Amino acid sequence: MGLKLIVFDLDGTLIDSIEDIAASLNHAIATVGLKALNSSAVVSLVGEGVGKLVERAIGSGLLHKKESVLKTFLSHYETHMLDNTRAFDTVEETLSALSSFNMVVVSNKTEAMSKLVIDRLNMSKHFRYVFGHDSFVKCKPSPMPVLKAMELCGTTQSETIVVGDSSFDIEAGKRAGTKTVAAAYGYRSIETLTAADYIIKERLIELLPIVKSLS
Repeated sequence: MGLKLIVFDLDGTLIDSIEDIAASLNHAIATVGLKALNSSAVVSLVGEGVGKLVERAIGSGLLHKKESVLKTFLSHYETHMLDNTRAFDTVEETLSALSSFNMVVVSNKTEAMSKLVIDRLNMSKHFRYVFGHDSFVKCKPSPMPVLKAMELCGTTQSETIVVGDSSFDIEAGKRAGTKTVAAAYGYRSIETLTAADYIIKERLIELLPIVKSLS
């Protein structure tokens, strides 16, 4: 019946946000005496929500401090989430070209923060729904967010694709039964994305011929 729904990841797929995430994380972990992490180290910690990010950053020995560190992170990030964050090159053009499709964001940010970033970057008009890691009982790599997006948009597995820059996105799509597109220009190495059905290497606009072939 052709493609009807495109489910996008946010960080590393639509927006380049790692500098601001790293700055807020370093601000938070400094409160428990930990040294700052560089952006590449922070990239290796992200992917399953801010709770897991903080857990991985502080380590098992400081888990009793998790809630206070998490609170500090969220407070700082809410104020500084757009200091350096921008949409990746060609994102606006690509989303505009796909305006005839249902488009949904499934992020592992919180829903409120995802919506705030998208709104401030003037991208809200493109998306029917924006979901975060706290929108449902389970987040990516669970297929639940993708399945819920399909349910709400009234689409089937064959009418849906998932686009993301990490194995969590690809796994979520695969487990939901959809085709998957890996954004290798994001935060993960291309070697970790080989399970995807398609790989776009440099810019999001490379998605357009893939969508055309599935429509």
